[in-house]
Parts: sequence; structure tokens; C-alpha cells
Amino acid sequence: MSRLSVLCTLAVVLVLNAFASAAKAEPVAHLVFDLETGQVIDQKDAFRPWYPASVTKLMTAYVTFRAIRSGRITLQSPVVVSANALAEPPSKMGFAVGTELTIDNALKMVLVKSANDISVAIGEAVSGSENGFLADMNYHARKLGMSRTHFNNPHGLPDNGQVTTARDIALLSRALLQEFPEFRHYFKISAIRHGKRRLKSANALLERYPGAMGLKTGYICNSGFNMVASAERTGRTMVAVVFGAASGMDRAVYAAGLLDRGFASFGVLPSSARISTLVPPTEPGTLPADGYCRRAVKPTAESLLLRHGSKTQGSAAYASLGRSTQDLLREALDSKAKSKSKSKKKSRITRAQVLDILVGQHTPQQPVRVFIGAPAISVVTGRIPTPDAKPARVAAIASQTVVRQIETGRVAEGGKPPEIDPIDLPGSGGPIEAAAADVPWPKKVGEFYLPQPRPAR
Repeated sequence: MSRLSVLCTLAVVLVLNAFASAAKAEPVAHLVFDLETGQVIDQKDAFRPWYPASVTKLMTAYVTFRAIRSGRITLQSPVVVSANALAEPPSKMGFAVGTELTIDNALKMVLVKSANDISVAIGEAVSGSENGFLADMNYHARKLGMSRTHFNNPHGLPDNGQVTTARDIALLSRALLQEFPEFRHYFKISAIRHGKRRLKSANALLERYPGAMGLKTGYICNSGFNMVASAERTGRTMVAVVFGAASGMDRAVYAAGLLDRGFASFGVLPSSARISTLVPPTEPGTLPADGYCRRAVKPTAESLLLRHGSKTQGSAAYASLGRSTQDLLREALDSKAKSKSKSKKKSRITRAQVLDILVGQHTPQQPVRVFIGAPAISVVTGRIPTPDAKPARVAAIASQTVVRQIETGRVAEGGKPPEIDPIDLPGSGGPIEAAAADVPWPKKVGEFYLPQPRPAR
């Protein structure tokens, strides 16, 4: 055999091996459990130390929820952007130093946009300083039994001292959903809107997976793509933790498969299979070397179909697909059909089609508006609007002594108002436009606040 033939044969073998690796590549660690019982349905390397990335923000939310429950703060308490907060790298909102917003709006920015600057600002508002907030985060981690977790920041940006495990994050996720059911809606938001900016969550399950309840995604190079996902069906709630996926599509498809496995499980597992009683192995593994994302093999759309598609054809999600998309799946899985095809053009499977097949069809949700500025006070109740309140008007201040009642879109006493952001009053049928005379903004007179105006164009 000539040297050229040997080299050609070797090249073919290397290509086939590379494709096989891509097809078999999967996240480093995972765990899926039943929320109510805490029983683990499946896990792999659940005690391996890993970098949490922005999954860290689940603990940021937990500490904030605890502070609200204790009465130290409320959802309408102020959060002020400090120079320390603004200095954080992206992802961020980028508001100027001194910008004020509420805990409610700040939480939405952190959990949807994954804003690192607002994470620090929340910490300073809740605990007085970033260091104080970190002490609270690590205290609650120990209290929850997260024995292999340590936090050095409230957002998850690269820090090799900030580590956790899939099992510890499962404990935190269960505590969030069980202790604070009134705050579950924050994790379900798929997008927020601030002014003209529409900021979308990186969680692909929220608008696709049936019964999705969200939680959090995360990514830094040293961790790869992480995700905590939850869903509720027929009275059962499953939660999946995925660490070290090679792409955002990979983690979404993998998490959806874990949730499917959880919902398909029946019977009662041994008590030793509960999150709190899992026994760690003697050698749980080591942290990844720096630059993990550059070594992880990013799966192609076709390889994801090859890995997950065969178990999807009998599912309700597959049955609901259009015939053309079903044909794409069959073509991708049918190697004989491919070899017999006379067409030289390969069918290109798009990311959206893969998610349609393996996660669920896309159902867009309306973004939730977020605002900067102090909260408005209802002139009907004299209090800050709550989710169950239905005030028809909001208050705006014309002077130190006169309060004008502003109805939707107009000034009751006449005059052209300045343009400002609408105030979202849940239950009122939509945003209500507040307006007032030309006064400093944001304005506070007594207990009344005015929201921040839009900047001049």
C-alpha cells in the first residue's frame, strides 16, 4: 500500500472518530430529581466540583427572598447602582452610578438578563455591602447543606475559588421552589423590556418545553454551558441540573431529555436516592482546567438528533410536529436513506428545527416591562401597587402642596406632560401612562414618588 493510501485511510479514520466523539459528547455532570420528594431520578458525577457561572444568581435570589421574608426589605425597596456595581463586566444593564430601581425590577434584570452589575447592586442593598452579601450567601449555602460550595461573588463571573456541585445546586433549587412559591414567577419570565431594549433569557426551554418553570442558565469558558431547568406536569415537578454542556443548544436538549426521563419515572426510589442523602464517591473528580470551552466538542444539529432523536419519535412533541419537520428527523436518523439518496445537497437542519423536535415547538411570550426610578403610589389606595391591586389612576406631583390625579394618557388638569416610562400595574389591563408638570425627577413629596423619565432623544 502506498504512503498516500495510508495517509488517506488515516485521515478518514480520524474524521470518523471525530464525528463519533461529537455524536457521543455530552455534559460533564447532571442530576434530575422530583421536587416534592427530593428523590433523584438520575445523576452523573453529581459531586464533581464545577464552576457555577451565572447559576450563582440563584443564591443571589435566595438571599434576597430571605431578606424579604424576614421584613428587612420589600419588593419596592430601593436598589442604587454604585461605582462598584457598574464596574462589573458584561452581561450588564450599564445604568449610570446613582440610578435607582426597585428590588422587584432588579430581580427581573438579574434572573432574565443575568445582569452582573445589578447582582452586585442587589447585594449592596440587601446586606449593606458586597462582602456582607457574600457572607450571607455562604452562610445560607452551609445552612442548606451545600457542603461543597463556596461563593466569592454574587454573579458567577470567572473566579477559580467559586465552586459548587450539581448536587449542591439541586439542594438550592429545591429550597427556592419550595420555600418561596410566591416568587416562582420570576424564573418563568422569558424576556424583559426596558425602553426600546428587549432582553431575552438564554433559557431555551421557557418558550418551548411544555410546563417549563425556568430557573437559570450560566456560562463562562471554564465551566461551559450550565443550566438548572424545571417543569411541572400532571401534578409533578421535575428539576434538572446540567453542567459543562458544549453549547446552549446542547444544554437545552440535554436538560429537556432529563426532565422527560423524570416524568417517565414511576414508583418510589430508595431513600438513599434523595438529594440530601446521596453518598459522595471517594473520588468525585476534579475541576476542569482553564479554557474548558475551547476543548469541549460543540455538537452539530445532526449529532444532537442522532444522540437524542431516536427516543423522540414516539413522543407527543414529535407527533405535534409538521410533516416536513418529521421528514427532516427521519432523514437525519436513516443512514440507509442518506446513502441511497442521489441528491448531492445535504439537508441543513437548523437550530430551531432541532429545538422543535427535541425540546418543543416555539410559543413566544410577551416581554415583561422593567423600569428604573422609585415606585409609583396609587392615589386610589395611597399605597404602592401590588399584584392584586387594580387602581385606575396613579399619583403625580405638580408641586410641594398639590397632587394631580393622572388618568391613562392625559393630565387631568390640562397641560402637556413630559414623556416618561409607563408604570406596569398588574391586573389593571395594561401599562398606565403617568405624567406630571415639569418638576425634578425622580420626585418624592411625602410618601408619593414619580418614576424616572425617559432620557431626551
